Amino acid sequence: MVGLEDKARAFAKTGEAGSANDALFIARWGTSEWATLFSYGTVVKLPAGSTLIQQQEPYRSLFFLTSGRLEATASYGEQALAPLRVVYPGSVVGEVAFFDAAPRSARVWAVDDCELLQLNINDYARFAAENMTLANELLFGLGRLLAFRVRSLTVRATSR
Repeated sequence: MVGLEDKARAFAKTGEAGSANDALFIARWGTSEWATLFSYGTVVKLPAGSTLIQQQEPYRSLFFLTSGRLEATASYGEQALAPLRVVYPGSVVGEVAFFDAAPRSARVWAVDDCELLQLNINDYARFAAENMTLANELLFGLGRLLAFRVRSLTVRATSR
């Protein structure tokens, strides 16, 4: 658990910085709450240049980035689109497919060597059964994050 506590502490700290990271959108949790959530998931080490999520994959996992940088990109048919965003520690990816169970809408790859915590839908179910209040806070936080991202995309699309 010590390793997970270190990851949880780092994740919580990035949220405290008030940066563009997602931890504050999700929940105003401290190390203890993040460590509880992280204890239900799996640590993933991803070398630079590797793909974490492939567009159109059917998997329902959330990924919490604890170190490194990721980039999310999408394509439409054969046409590659511009990068959607760079993802920094304290951020989450995979939330759309986690909620709607549809195939992944973007490719996410490691810009640097990365460490993440993966929480699949079965991990979440166990977490929710044993930590109802924290699970509720997590879901509402992810909802706030999704709303923020949709609003940001709307602003970008209408300002062109």
